[in-house]
Amino acid sequence: MQQPASHALNELVAAALAALEDGGAPALAAFLAAHEADRAAIEARITTLQDLGLAPQVPTSVVAPRQLGPYSVVRRLGEGGFGEVFLARQDQPIQRQVAIKLLRPSADSLHLLHRFAAERELLARFDHPFIAKVLDAGVAPDGRPWLAVEYVEGVPLTEFGARLDLEAGLRLFVKVCDGVQHAHQRGVIHRDLKPSNVLVTEVDGEPWPKIIDFGVARLVDADGSDGRTRAGTVLGTPEYMSPEQASGARDIDTRADVYALGAMLFELVAGDLPHGRARWRAASFSEQLDLIRTGAAEKPSARAADPRLARRLRGDLDQVVAMALAKERDRRYRTVAELADDVERHLRGEPVLAAPPSLRYLAGKFVRRHRLAIVAAAAVAAALLAALGLALGAAAKARAELGRFLGLADVVALRELRAEAEALWPAWPERVADYERWLAQADALRAGAERRGALRAELAARRRTGPELLPAERLLDEMLARLEDDLRAFESPVEDMRRRLAFAREVEQRTLRDTAQAWAEASAAVAASPRYGGLALRPRLGLVPLGADPDSGLQEFAVLQTGEPPARDDAGRLVLDEQSAMVLVLLPGSAFWMGAQDEDPGRANYQPTLSAGDGAALPAGAPALTAAARLAWPGDVQQVELAPFFIGKHEMTRAQWRRAFDTDPSVYPIGESTPDGALTGRHPVENLAFDEARTAMQRLGLALPTEAQWEYACRAGTSTRWHTGDAPASLQDHANIAGAESVLLAQQGMKTTAAVRDRHLFPAPVGTYRPNAFGLHDVHGNLAEWCADPLLPFSFPVRGGDGLRGDPALQAQTRCLRGGTYGDVAERCASSHRGSGLVGARNALAGVRAAAPLR
Repeated sequence: MQQPASHALNELVAAALAALEDGGAPALAAFLAAHEADRAAIEARITTLQDLGLAPQVPTSVVAPRQLGPYSVVRRLGEGGFGEVFLARQDQPIQRQVAIKLLRPSADSLHLLHRFAAERELLARFDHPFIAKVLDAGVAPDGRPWLAVEYVEGVPLTEFGARLDLEAGLRLFVKVCDGVQHAHQRGVIHRDLKPSNVLVTEVDGEPWPKIIDFGVARLVDADGSDGRTRAGTVLGTPEYMSPEQASGARDIDTRADVYALGAMLFELVAGDLPHGRARWRAASFSEQLDLIRTGAAEKPSARAADPRLARRLRGDLDQVVAMALAKERDRRYRTVAELADDVERHLRGEPVLAAPPSLRYLAGKFVRRHRLAIVAAAAVAAALLAALGLALGAAAKARAELGRFLGLADVVALRELRAEAEALWPAWPERVADYERWLAQADALRAGAERRGALRAELAARRRTGPELLPAERLLDEMLARLEDDLRAFESPVEDMRRRLAFAREVEQRTLRDTAQAWAEASAAVAASPRYGGLALRPRLGLVPLGADPDSGLQEFAVLQTGEPPARDDAGRLVLDEQSAMVLVLLPGSAFWMGAQDEDPGRANYQPTLSAGDGAALPAGAPALTAAARLAWPGDVQQVELAPFFIGKHEMTRAQWRRAFDTDPSVYPIGESTPDGALTGRHPVENLAFDEARTAMQRLGLALPTEAQWEYACRAGTSTRWHTGDAPASLQDHANIAGAESVLLAQQGMKTTAAVRDRHLFPAPVGTYRPNAFGLHDVHGNLAEWCADPLLPFSFPVRGGDGLRGDPALQAQTRCLRGGTYGDVAERCASSHRGSGLVGARNALAGVRAAAPLR
């Protein structure tokens, strides 16, 4: 659909906002209906403005309605993420109670209106006894939409399950899985499964679950797209949220519901949350998200209070829950039906797919299933029982069954090895034993190729001659075929693990013992330096002292895992090449003024006014920081006290990233020709998502800088617009921005900074331009750099020491980007300019500058 011209769209949006402000949701709906051709473009613009707080909110009543359509409201039951829920009664044409969900008064964004409408669409697809049915829908007098659904007078799943024995609870769980699988088969992912959204009643003495609240569900179209969820949006309830949801990923699939069901199963059988209820409640929201993404959950048997229950959970159920809760999606059950099938196998005493299929395990399962028959035949079958633990006459069948399960075990083992490799960071000496064990398991897995080949040959012969393969055998054959392809691709992770092992074995020697004299000299220099204020510097694993920069006088250190420590030339400056390691600069702690005043030099008789971020006047003697183009909250200036910390001298390069992680996320490959010349390993790594950058730094034992640390490092003691001064021309030879050579940008009507000629149209190799007074390069332009903070007003407090802004428990869909890019004008590269990006979205203009606290 063609969008209206920009000026015409602006006029339509202005008219729509006027209707919204005057008449609320009904007036806006009428306006959009009259402009159906442009509806999508108008809604998208208004949603953005509302989310930024720049558009009026939908006026709604805060008083509960008495009548909604044919339903009389009885009482309020509660509320969900954006809807109030009421109990209502219908008298005509039939008498019944219903639950009515009404968009809550504060739900003012258009995308919430979309989600509410989507819930009705999704529920209409279902016809299943374990899913609450949609009955009716309409619009309240104040313009809020409502939805009437089947009223379930039940209790949450885990509360009801506490009344049941283990087997009955598992049978109830299988029913829940059946309902969720029905939704998946109709293209709907719930995304907020939790015990309170599965209400249980009794029907003819049997537990009867009803799945409710599809308010944040996702409709998966034929192409897998989802037009409602924005990348970086965190949706769901943290206790049952999958790692990919906690990361704000957009490509959520049915395995997110598998994870949630796994968390519910954990609670159902163990009576506790996967990470422990006490630990969970003590954690902030951001810490909870980190637990979901990286924290290792205990086994249900370890959380069970009753020792007898713990024994019953140990083994199969521990394995089933672990597979459902796997951090990596590919290691989970592929479908909810597979999870339910494994629970039913356990109930029948059969081997579960989640368990490592050892001979002892398979034999034990066989004995428990056929205990009476085996006892009767024990005298005749003693020899075979001793060898295989199987009944006489079943040896051939047992060998075939064993071969199949060993093949399946290899599939599971590969998934587990891949997931474990993601967790075995940083590569410190204490992980040597883990690396050796991992590599031994990888070698054993690859050594099973002959056995798997024989099994596939057997299955192929069966296909040719009959009898027909069972569905499970066909699935196994497909999985084994994929496994061989996956094992060929697995060579790269194996090589990476060997590099980690080699580094872990040598890092202590190379960075602490071989460099003991260099550390002693660095510590003495820091202690004697007035700039560091008598700071006590201790040796740090993984870093190699490089001495002081001759211009800044600050101590510098190489991150050994990223390359070779660079040498210094005759003038004492670092000589960089593609083999050079990342370099950190130790900055002294200090108080500094962060931000910029709200300045409008074009206004007549303008007198600049400073504020401390909360509207209060700054104290006498505060610097007159000059303004910069910023996204929001003009006029904010704040004094921040920082402890000493390390920060990258340069942006991390592609060669350094490759050496550390054996990948390269950048858009164009090394060697690609550009107008600036061929791309090299010295160019900064780009196209990074926030989570990707943060995880990479954590794997190196480092961190992302906070926004305060970044600006302090960028300013290097200055209070001007750029560290070079207040005039754009001062950036010459200091920054790669959209300068005078960006002719194509100018021809397309985009702004450039004619006062600067920087010689590059694309990112430049690190160290190309002159540094600031701290010895840091490319703090203006080149690539924008991720910071740890959400993008928040200065009225939010900062944490002592590192200046992290805001409550760590605050849910954040965006994170700060600082420094501007090679395609930005000078104003967008100023020291105080604040950019942002969605948490889970890759950004072709974003790179990373490492930081680390001083321990």
